[in-house]
Amino acid sequence: MARFYNLPNTQAGCLTDAKQPGAQAIMEKALSTLPLVLSGVDVVNGTGELDTSQLLVLEQIVVDHEIALMCQRYKDGIDVSDAKDLYGDVKSAQAGGHFLMQPGTLKYCRSNEFFQPGLSDRNTYEHWEDLDKPDLYSNARKKVEEILAGPLKNPLPDEVLGKLTEIQRRADEALKK
Repeated sequence: MARFYNLPNTQAGCLTDAKQPGAQAIMEKALSTLPLVLSGVDVVNGTGELDTSQLLVLEQIVVDHEIALMCQRYKDGIDVSDAKDLYGDVKSAQAGGHFLMQPGTLKYCRSNEFFQPGLSDRNTYEHWEDLDKPDLYSNARKKVEEILAGPLKNPLPDEVLGKLTEIQRRADEALKK
């Protein structure tokens, strides 16, 4: 119906029964998000939610954003046009050489076709150990702290904040009765 009326299509997804952040949450959320994104859903609900949408976790919002970016990358597909045929780069490398510094390879390896995750660790094992073995959620915690320490993006106008404060005050009074 949303497509028929040219409205945004919203679906429940990015779901998990996991009671805490971790592998179960990531697996279930990725597998419940990818089919929706591939089918063209505009908005997927459930970001940051755990325990069947009973719990909202800031780090999970950041992890779910990464999942959404990966799903979007899958949806965008792979360009297999002749322009991206890099066989010549590989062929020119010859025995003992490599094609990584060839102009075509350099150009396309820096394109948006290669997803660069922001939370995953890509260091060597030794460097990862030196960094105190960060995992996805410790990296997400750092990102949350950065976001919370930064300036508000698109803050509500003072007039709106005033109205919301007044609504909250009246609700508090009504609850005291």
